Amino acid sequence: MIVRNDLLLLPFLAVTCARGVSLLYSKIQRRYFRAVLIGVLCALLLGNMVHQFSTAYTVKNKDKINYTQTVVNYL
Repeated sequence: MIVRNDLLLLPFLAVTCARGVSLLYSKIQRRYFRAVLIGVLCALLLGNMVHQFSTAYTVKNKDKINYTQTVVNYL
């Protein structure tokens, strides 16, 4: 879970992450490994997008969730 008070740090973490990726990209000499880095980053962003959409979908359809079946599946 994300603590609400820590949300203030997210823009700074995003800038720091972007600087780190930029530094890593500039240090890589071979084009193949640069393409791999870009592919991995795109895959991570796509996975994040899918997770965000699925989470938003569960909030939209909250009344359709069978909590008993969810607990049974978890156990």
